[in-house]
Amino acid sequence: MANAADFSRLAASLKSAGMTEIDPGQGPQFPFPTPERRRLWKSVPAAGASEEAFTGYVAGGGDTQVEICWHVSRPGESAAIALHDLKRRYPPSSGKTSEGTVFFHGGSERWDSLVDGNVLTIGVNWPLKNDPSSGTSVLYVLKRN
Repeated sequence: MANAADFSRLAASLKSAGMTEIDPGQGPQFPFPTPERRRLWKSVPAAGASEEAFTGYVAGGGDTQVEICWHVSRPGESAAIALHDLKRRYPPSSGKTSEGTVFFHGGSERWDSLVDGNVLTIGVNWPLKNDPSSGTSVLYVLKRN
């Protein structure tokens, strides 16, 4: 969120956090049709873990330009914790969130929030709708330009 006003600073922030940029074709992809730009970073696995976390960036959209920064957590990094923390720090502008299903059995929540003068759509997806505390979660921040 520190880069919400200008995603061009994202690479430097992620590098300073210990993430390494990799070929975007060599890791998870955010479902975005025909991106004009895309980048991907991976984390060093946590002590005792073999899994990595990924952070990505895609931009494009034709007439309606959008930028999306997204993060795939390590297995066991809870969407329930992320949802609580994100809603506290970046409350929904309307006071409510949109809840739904993603990928057949998964859960999702999203909302708009004003961050550094930008209206951003913030969303979190997780694999089992009734259990946001298990599995890997996906967080995304969408900014319309």
